[in-house]
Amino acid sequence: MKKFFGSLQTRYNWEASRVAHAMTGLEEQEINTVSALRECWEDIKDTLGMSIPMRKMVEKELTKK
Repeated sequence: MKKFFGSLQTRYNWEASRVAHAMTGLEEQEINTVSALRECWEDIKDTLGMSIPMRKMVEKELTKK
């Protein structure tokens, strides 16, 4: 999961604090893999504190793989 968000942070020039906040939210919900994130994305995307553009980019990447 850290690699996934790390690559997105680099690609889209996201602030480290925003990525860390999203990662904390995922860890609290025990979502530790990209496949788990893909499965529950619709249910949790609004709870992670991400901006709308950030959510759209994550969603785009989740549908690629």
